[in-house]
Amino acid sequence: MLGLGNSLALGGAISSLTNTYSLDFDGTDDYVRVADHSSLDVTSAMSVSLWAKGASASPTGNDAHISKYKSSNGNRSWNIAITNGRTVQMYLSGDGGSPATITTGVLAADLSGWNHYVYTFSSGTMKVYYNASEVATSGTPPEALYSAAADLVIGAEDDGTGGYFAGNIDEVAIW
Repeated sequence: MLGLGNSLALGGAISSLTNTYSLDFDGTDDYVRVADHSSLDVTSAMSVSLWAKGASASPTGNDAHISKYKSSNGNRSWNIAITNGRTVQMYLSGDGGSPATITTGVLAADLSGWNHYVYTFSSGTMKVYYNASEVATSGTPPEALYSAAADLVIGAEDDGTGGYFAGNIDEVAIW
């Protein structure tokens, strides 16, 4: 078992081994889809945590980290994205329609290193944490989230049809 003091020997056609142990997105069409399931229908309170490393210092568009949001048929629940202005936008909908939005101030000048993001929703309050610091709070979201019939998507938004993230995402947790 690797990682517990055991060694790995490379041989045969393998001359080197590179694994970032993270999801690598090209910003063009890559994403991970988790089929809609009732266990993903968080409605009262949730926290989302992840590590992300952008492919460049600043995104070129609205690059989604994670989403359960399908705008084409009004199945909007929540969407979290990094904007080309190096801000985070978190969208939450209580009725599947127009979402409440929270936007942070400008984050670090260079998002190409590893950064930790935590997003929370509880009792009608949305919060965004960036590298252990609270960077935005809003008291205007819905009291409960809409139970959307949408897949959970990592690395893109709107059910995997746009907002593709360029870079790496790791250690995604939702609770």
